Amino acid sequence: MHSLKTPKKIRDAVLARINGERLTSLCSRLIRMNSVVETPSAEVEIAAHVADYFRALGLKVKVIDLPKDIPGQTEGDHPQVMAFMPGKGTGPRLMIGGHLDTEPVVSPEKWTHDPFSGDVADGYIYGVGTVNMKQSVASFMEAFKAIVESGAELDGDLLFAGWCQENGGLVGSRYMAANWDTLGLGPKPDMIFDGEQTDCSVWSTNVGMGVFTITTYGQLGHNSSRYTLHPSYDGFRQVNAVDKMLKILNEVKNVRKNFVYERGHFLGDPIITFGRITSKVPGTGSRPCLGVEECSIMIDVRYPAGMDRQSVKRDLERIVYNLRVEDPSLRATVTSGAEPGGLKLDKPVAPPRDLPLLGALKAAHREIFGEELIVDVESNGTTLDRVVDWCRYAGSDLVSFAGAGIPGLNYGAGVVPVTPDERVSVAQLIKHCQVSALAILEVAGVRG
Repeated sequence: MHSLKTPKKIRDAVLARINGERLTSLCSRLIRMNSVVETPSAEVEIAAHVADYFRALGLKVKVIDLPKDIPGQTEGDHPQVMAFMPGKGTGPRLMIGGHLDTEPVVSPEKWTHDPFSGDVADGYIYGVGTVNMKQSVASFMEAFKAIVESGAELDGDLLFAGWCQENGGLVGSRYMAANWDTLGLGPKPDMIFDGEQTDCSVWSTNVGMGVFTITTYGQLGHNSSRYTLHPSYDGFRQVNAVDKMLKILNEVKNVRKNFVYERGHFLGDPIITFGRITSKVPGTGSRPCLGVEECSIMIDVRYPAGMDRQSVKRDLERIVYNLRVEDPSLRATVTSGAEPGGLKLDKPVAPPRDLPLLGALKAAHREIFGEELIVDVESNGTTLDRVVDWCRYAGSDLVSFAGAGIPGLNYGAGVVPVTPDERVSVAQLIKHCQVSALAILEVAGVRG
């Protein structure tokens, strides 16, 4: 049983300075800033606002522009924000943060609130990115303000990070993690508190992630040529690359038969998602009866312990090999994307069970919510009605820092992102801020 160690007088002083109306207004204002990831210079406005907010608190602020030559980012400028609250140098260095970009507006005709209105109605704040994840960006900002205004003296350093282009593939956090020393950010943090939406549960694990391309090769010819044994057709019979691809895809989906991994792990079985499919039909004609000479498909693989990017590629190649034993006319290649940003991000992430941040969140959550905190690895994936189960096949900026050897946890308000009338409960948002502030005090340490 974890209990809070921060003196009650200090806890009360910080909690008394958390203003629910101010927090709600701040979250609403952030939503009104269009930072949809596909928008050129998506984070410019919101990053400037966040930076000014922390400067007004008297904190040192560093704005980091993403270099233009990093692949995966959209057009324009993409700044990231770092704010520093130095401690006494005797406690852990904690970084809290979230991404400033959002997913796009989905099904706009189904929204009853303008996606960029930040409307507050019926106890909720509405708008695109409300859940993913301006709720916790606002919550963390208010928690910082309450701690600063309380006069609490932290033992360890406290950092705020606002990352860019997360929805484009963790682009900003990968850059920050890989270039931490050259960016002049000081010592690396000991742990990270991220705020992705978890319905105020803890999401600690991240699957490994890899994108692969499978390409099959065929030979054009009239479809009737497949059914003749006349020797004049030797070497000229149609081999349809799409037919061969279908054989492979059917096997790829059978993960328990064809992939080697640690079964029974909380993260579950690998999941395979088929993406863009392209075909190549050389020449001037493209009549279906002539078939397809080349077919490619991009697949997204999310996988648990016992797998990495290379083992997934080997398993895919073994599928092709076994099928070719049965069908010598099947030819295919498997390629994978390069390691992003020089970081090793290909393995599942699971932080230490004794991470101080986890104990702090358990104690703070119990104090504010009056109930035990649900943690993904402790609930065996059977929470059913909690968003933490959905998170296990998703990714977050924590993956970038795990690749640099820095552990962390996700704990945020809100449930369903990327949906019409995306919304967060005001009551839950305020409690999230209170829990976050108490957890910060516990981890960083504070002088009584």
